Amino acid sequence: MQQESGGDMLRRMSTESSSIAQKLKVVLENIQAACEKRPQKLQYAAPQLVAVSKTKGLDMVMEAYDAGQRHFGENYVQELDEKGHDIELLDHCEDIKWHFIGRLQRNKVAKLLGVPNLYMIETVDNERLAKAVNDTWGRLNKPAPIKCMAQVNTSGEENKSGCTPDTAVELARYMRENCPHIDLAGLMTIGSFGHNPKAGINPDFEKLVQVREEVCKALNIPTEDLGLSMGMSADYEQA
Repeated sequence: MQQESGGDMLRRMSTESSSIAQKLKVVLENIQAACEKRPQKLQYAAPQLVAVSKTKGLDMVMEAYDAGQRHFGENYVQELDEKGHDIELLDHCEDIKWHFIGRLQRNKVAKLLGVPNLYMIETVDNERLAKAVNDTWGRLNKPAPIKCMAQVNTSGEENKSGCTPDTAVELARYMRENCPHIDLAGLMTIGSFGHNPKAGINPDFEKLVQVREEVCKALNIPTEDLGLSMGMSADYEQA
């Protein structure tokens, strides 16, 4: 999902190889092939790959960076804080862009927002968390709002974070109208882990598309201005 232009983001690439550059090349080629099959109405932006680097060493992050990857996703605030402040990584990866994709507690917001090169928080799932992010970012006097996504629990699983599809409009409205230090970049879902891509389109993807239509209509936002973050290693091409 290219956030700036509102396209669909593909994420969740684990960098687990002695040849990360080659694996990255294959994934990007698969993404390009999938893009060419999309209908014309979805050709307004190229997908953006976010490589999940949680539990991976700095050497692997830097290898992926050297291969051209810029967007990386982390699940844990402490791990991202350590990686983000690492002197060697800061020197080597000057324009790295960190996405936080894990469950975020309000008492960890300040630490997260202090991470250098934090690009986006994809897991804002309630108004209290949105307010905490907004207020903290505002106190930091940053030159631009922090990009955030509203996380939607499209699968309805109790162990998943995210607002319900029925309350997504309300959360998005709150972020747009009450959080001047937040840039609502889109909607995110993790989706069900049990869906087999060979069985057909993932219903979680369809649900998130539907929710985006509802949000855009309610808030008068052009569809191309609200991105979608979805898809993992097994189903990124379908996403």
